[in-house]
Parts: sequence; structure tokens; C-alpha cells
Amino acid sequence: MPGHIIYDALVPDDGVGTFHRTLDLPASWSGAAVFLRCDGAYGRAEVYVNGSIAAVHGSGATSFDVMTTLAKPVRALLAERFSIARPAVTGDRQSADGTRKWLIRMPDGQEIETVHIPEADRGALCVSSQVGCTLNCRFCHTGTQPLVRNLGAAEILAQILTARDALGEWPPVGTNPNAETSTLTNIVMMGMGEPLYNFDNVRDALKIAMDGEGIAISQRRITLSTSGVVPMMKRCGEELGVNLAVSLHAVTD
Repeated sequence: MPGHIIYDALVPDDGVGTFHRTLDLPASWSGAAVFLRCDGAYGRAEVYVNGSIAAVHGSGATSFDVMTTLAKPVRALLAERFSIARPAVTGDRQSADGTRKWLIRMPDGQEIETVHIPEADRGALCVSSQVGCTLNCRFCHTGTQPLVRNLGAAEILAQILTARDALGEWPPVGTNPNAETSTLTNIVMMGMGEPLYNFDNVRDALKIAMDGEGIAISQRRITLSTSGVVPMMKRCGEELGVNLAVSLHAVTD
């Protein structure tokens, strides 16, 4: 079925299965229903879990227990096999002008920064794409740090979810989950790292962020900033179509 992702979970045969350990989906997810196929203890059944995607990315759910539209055995299976917990916030600072910075620790202990920059009628979230960076831009503190690794799509998305938690930006139950919020309206990929050197994960994360069934941030409200990775710019336009910002460091650039 075009536009569908099927996860095969073998229960309880090998206890592993061939699915992602988080509920964040690859770029080919287009908002269509997602199936979880269960073998073994629950028999062979295809269960719609598009509601759980909306619960995680549209309403901020951090537990499968609140997804009462799913049968209890399905919720138990999801809880056993997947994690939708947030990463730890180890630092939370706010300046006099309202700018707020979070230090977020990933499960492997690596830490990245995410910054919310508020304005009168909107707010931008500056999101990181790598731990450290390979570039040495003089104006950027991250350039003084060596590249440790790329962030996965789930880790990029987790920054948006964490910011919405802290800002209280989740729409109330029963309201339109796709309504734009007043303080987190824009995403800028201008945090730690060069986004175009981690393009596949950045693309996957932003496609989920833009999907109307989830975080639902408009394509025109997302900007990807690059130091000038020219070979990847065309691909970014073709596969994402978000705003592109190029850093110019001198009049000779």
C-alpha cells in the first residue's frame, strides 16, 4: 500500500523485531495510516496506530497509557517495544529578553543545545543537528568543539517536543492539534552542527515536523541554515522545500 510503513514485530519469538525503537518515522511517512503487524501471542493482526503518531507529535503524549483509542494489548505491546520518553533536560536558562536555552542530554550522555527566541507575535526554535561540528567558523562557539556524531531524526524531533513541553505549547485535548501556537511558530536549523552534513536525518525529522497529523509546522515557517555546502543545496530544495539561509562570512564569499 503506497505511503504506508509496516513494522513487523515478532512476539514473543525473538523479542527483537525489525522496527525503530522510537515512534518517529522515516521520510517516506506521508501522514497515511501506519500499521503495526503483530505475530505470535496476539495473532496476526494489522492495527492502525496513526492515532498514536498524532498523540505523540500533535498532543505531546509521553506514555502509551493515554492512547485510549488503542486496545490495551496494543498499548502494552507498544510500551514494551518502543520508547516515547523525552531526553533529560540538564540546563534551562532564560535571559532578560525572554530567550530561553535548554541543554538536552541524549541517552548516550551527549549533550546539545536548543534555543527559543520569542517575539511579540511569534517565536523561533533554534534546533541542533550534530553534537559538535567539523567546521571552524570563527563566530560560532560550536566550531571550537570537535564533531562527536550526527543526531538521529528522533533526537532532532525531541528538541521540538521538549521545547513544547517547557513552553506549555501543546493544544488542549479536544482542540485542533494543528493550530499554530503563539510562542513556537517557526523552526530554524541554526543550532549546533552543519545540517547539510547530516541531511538524511534532518530531512526525516523536518518532514515529520511538517506533517499535518503531527507537529504540523508549516513548510514556509522552517528555515535551514548552511555554511555553504553547495552540493547538498539542490537536494535540500528538491526533497524538503523549506527556506534556505546561507552564511556569508566575508565580502569575498
